Amino acid sequence: MSVLRILLTGLTILFVQPFASAQEDSVDYKDRRVLFFSSAGVAYTSSMFVLGSTWYNKYEHSSFHWFNDNTEWLQMDKAGHFVTAWKLNTMLYEGFRFSGYSKNKSALFSLIASNIAMASIEAFDGFSAKWGASYGDLIANLSGTTVFTVQKIWFKDTWLIPKFSFHSSEYAHFYPEILGSTLPERALKDYNGQTYWIAMPLKRIHRSLPEWLCISAGYGADDMISGKENTGTLVYEYFGFKRYRQTYLSMDINLRGIKTRSTFLRTCFNVFNVIRIPMPALELSRGKLSGHLLYF
Repeated sequence: MSVLRILLTGLTILFVQPFASAQEDSVDYKDRRVLFFSSAGVAYTSSMFVLGSTWYNKYEHSSFHWFNDNTEWLQMDKAGHFVTAWKLNTMLYEGFRFSGYSKNKSALFSLIASNIAMASIEAFDGFSAKWGASYGDLIANLSGTTVFTVQKIWFKDTWLIPKFSFHSSEYAHFYPEILGSTLPERALKDYNGQTYWIAMPLKRIHRSLPEWLCISAGYGADDMISGKENTGTLVYEYFGFKRYRQTYLSMDINLRGIKTRSTFLRTCFNVFNVIRIPMPALELSRGKLSGHLLYF
């Protein structure tokens, strides 16, 4: 459920990120830890309360069970879990560092905390008759946090940065109850318009290049009007939509690589660095290579 992941991550970022980006003008780590842990606790508790009371209470409950959704949506939902868990891990790591913990301890603590937070959503799914807990989601969560943790423990620099982009697709009006009826809903539910990216600063290749300039690889999918195959649906019978995967290659911008003395700008750059800025891109799909003058 992408809407749930983004809600959880968004609330956590709002509470944690301003503290993680604050200026180093104090060494009172006791006060910082109180501030960080209380804020993160409020963010987590609020997220779980909102999810339980406003979303899951709308649907019938059941005993805990598992559901295998690994073949659905051409694994776009798994890419969403991967990127979201990675980004949440990033925010929590910054919070632990702000609180005075070493890099290795911060990496370990944030790995554990982010997986617990994401697993809480699977617990909700597991007790919902409409869905079920997904081991594929848990693996995607762990994969995203592991990529981040490996970078922090074994590499001095951040080699890889997760990114997300969205554009409105032409399919949502066929099945608005599945893909969303408004633009905000479609951004959360319409996998046809979502693309998940991994960017790498070119400075990792040559030290003379700027930290903000990146090369980026993306993954997306299109022509999807349900989780599984389109066959048997009205849209498929009339228009012949057949789902397919897309891979992209493009340039990108690492906002955190832009130097500034402004705490406000650093905070904004940290928060919005997960959003990919529109750039020209190459697309490989259905065995053909095509170009986009501006892709988002």
